[in-house]
Amino acid sequence: QDNPMFVKDLPLQKLIQIIESPVGTKIDEDFYHFIKTKSLIVEGQTAYNQGHYEQAHRLFQEALQRPDGKIIEVYGGLYTANYKLNNIKVAENYFSKMVTVGVENGSLPIKFLFEPNLTDFLNNHELREQYFLWLKQIGLYFQTHPDKCVEIIGHTSKYGLHKMNKNLSERRAQTIQAQMQQTFPGIVKRSTVIGKGHEETIVGTAPDSAENAIDRRVEFKIIDCSK
Repeated sequence: QDNPMFVKDLPLQKLIQIIESPVGTKIDEDFYHFIKTKSLIVEGQTAYNQGHYEQAHRLFQEALQRPDGKIIEVYGGLYTANYKLNNIKVAENYFSKMVTVGVENGSLPIKFLFEPNLTDFLNNHELREQYFLWLKQIGLYFQTHPDKCVEIIGHTSKYGLHKMNKNLSERRAQTIQAQMQQTFPGIVKRSTVIGKGHEETIVGTAPDSAENAIDRRVEFKIIDCSK
């Protein structure tokens, strides 16, 4: 739950392929090697969920050293464990690696959540603190990758009038763009702000509540600047 990102990286794609393949299909031998890495990830996640952050950190570090360990799940585990251990600079480094892997896989599946009817981030101190860390690292990524551009897409819940929600969702996207400018002023020329209103809700309930916080979000779509 604390992992900022989750993508269908190569190991997960292979797992899905195996599950969906007919009985009797020969399994890719690389998957057998990944079983050990996956077991370390699961152990690390279990230790983290139990509050054993030092142990989780050791397990994720062990997974990282494996040939197939440089994946977003492992970087995410190291990010969350280091954040809980108050190793903020180390956590930032691992988050930057997550951004790189995410973009290489064609997406940046991060969502910033907002208070109802506002352009303020969700009222959660720890989450807000991490949001500013994430935006700093995302800004730095675009600063060093001039071929990549981004659509910053705002959303709202279903509560409220369509025109008002379109405006609110665009202002939420503008809030994210403005925060990214603090790290990389050039993001204005490399990004497009889009307000979707309540056209693409995930939960789709009303009125606003903790249940539909995911609908009050801003997310990203990575595009090549040449397009």
